Amino acid sequence: MNRAAFLASQAYAALLRLYPPSFRHEFGDELQIVFAAAVADATAQGRLAFAMTCGRELRDLAPALVREYAAHWFRKDVTMQTLTAKSHGNPVLWGALGLGLAMGLKYVATTWLSWSTRGGVLSPLLTATLTLLLYALTGALAGLSLGWATGKARALAPAGALGFVLALGVSRGTYTALAAWAPTADWIILLAAVFISALCGAVFGAVLGGIGWGRERLGWAALAGGVTFGIGELSGRLLQSWIFVRFGQQTPWSTGLAFTLFGVMSGALAGAALGWALRPRRVAIS
Repeated sequence: MNRAAFLASQAYAALLRLYPPSFRHEFGDELQIVFAAAVADATAQGRLAFAMTCGRELRDLAPALVREYAAHWFRKDVTMQTLTAKSHGNPVLWGALGLGLAMGLKYVATTWLSWSTRGGVLSPLLTATLTLLLYALTGALAGLSLGWATGKARALAPAGALGFVLALGVSRGTYTALAAWAPTADWIILLAAVFISALCGAVFGAVLGGIGWGRERLGWAALAGGVTFGIGELSGRLLQSWIFVRFGQQTPWSTGLAFTLFGVMSGALAGAALGWALRPRRVAIS
């Protein structure tokens, strides 16, 4: 091996230290051997082949680092999490209590914000800011209850806040996109509302599952959140129609109370489903 090939191999070994430790431990030696052989072949073919080989490795470095660190952070580590996490209760029960209470408080607060904005008490900008904070607190409360039950409160409380804020952004963006072209028929509006709520629930569940457990729970949590949020929205719309048909036009307070109670029930359903999807599982250790 000439000096250029030796220096290239040393530089490549140094670059490998940028990868996650688990990746280096598993593949580091093998990658160095493969690179050394490629450099030796390229050196024998001339300077151009040598430069192209080194350039190709540098070109692929950044995407490979992003890919491996993403895999590192979302890698399944169920055994260690199960051994170290301290559970404090039934995740299904605490998920139902936490998200049910959070959704009820959200309905109360959003009703007050709506009335205050229409009455000129709050400016639209302040209303938007308070709505954002409200969604973050709602998600944090739901994540905290699930995290306390599963021993992951420090991870799931901020994950819940992030998930609910992202769900808010998804709902507003999707609603704006659909409103631009969707017909105004009642059944189209109903389907759009259910779809948006299901999408928001899937986002919320995916963030909780992904940050708390990685890819192992991401799909189940997204499915649980999507299905239950969609069912909740559909039930709420049907309840609204039934109240109007059965009792006629209601006062704002009675309507707000009815939907607050429904928010508690639909939140409890979604929280129970997410608690089931994120429940600790026993791991057989041989």
